[in-house]
Amino acid sequence: MFEHFLLPVDGSPLSDSTFHKVITFAQETEARITVLHCSSHASPVGASVPVRDRIAQDAQHHADRYLKGIARKASAAGIKCETAYVSSDRLVKVIVATAEERGCDLILIAPHGRWGVQPLTIESIRESILSVSDISLVVV
Repeated sequence: MFEHFLLPVDGSPLSDSTFHKVITFAQETEARITVLHCSSHASPVGASVPVRDRIAQDAQHHADRYLKGIARKASAAGIKCETAYVSSDRLVKVIVATAEERGCDLILIAPHGRWGVQPLTIESIRESILSVSDISLVVV
């Protein structure tokens, strides 16, 4: 059976709903989870370095707060939970790399969501992940 899930989240209501389903699944299977928040925060064209740095810092701060809340909810449900934040517009690469680095044996994704600036559908994300990884994938 699966022991370590990777759940990419984006902060949307659908993502939060998926998180709660994954918590229930993790309780039933006694699995642990890694929750990944990957976002792309494009800077305005011509933005100065200090402006770009500030945008990145704000994104990191927001992600840290969001992921701490996720980790608290998982812990309250008795689930071991790690979190990760990556700023990148290469969502599929980040998902697969995180799953491999963390030793996840199942990737769980919401049926749709905000995927940064990439014009990706859930089908293209699913197919892209499956084409570059042997890790099992389920759309929740």
